[in-house]
Amino acid sequence: MSEPSTFFWLTMTSGSMMPLMPPQAKIGVHVIAKTALQMGDIAVFIAENKLIAHRVLRIETDGFWQCGDTNLSASKILYAQLIGKVEQIQTVKNTRFLKKSVYLQRSIARCNHFIVRLYPRYPRFSLFLHHLKYYVLKGLFH
Repeated sequence: MSEPSTFFWLTMTSGSMMPLMPPQAKIGVHVIAKTALQMGDIAVFIAENKLIAHRVLRIETDGFWQCGDTNLSASKILYAQLIGKVEQIQTVKNTRFLKKSVYLQRSIARCNHFIVRLYPRYPRFSLFLHHLKYYVLKGLFH
């Protein structure tokens, strides 16, 4: 008897992780234990009866804080909602393996976390940084 697969494919339906994961990109998801999740990973979880793939900003004992790369707010997700993490992204142009870019993924998470925390107090400056980050990432990923 074969073991159930711990890797599956999903199709992105929103632009919340642009430019890295545009709509219609195929994402390869590896089912993981909560202890394997790290800051910077792109977690796949269930929220509001949907599967969502967003970047992990901070890890806590009972869950993690997440945010889409194009969003200006973060929310906490409990580990019970966690399905896995994105390891591969296929777009029309190329295929990316995220294991090879751990430092970059963590740097993006740190940027997102800083901008999200800054936004309530300095919305205009945060928006400027957010747009700057987007165009830098667009240059890196296209």
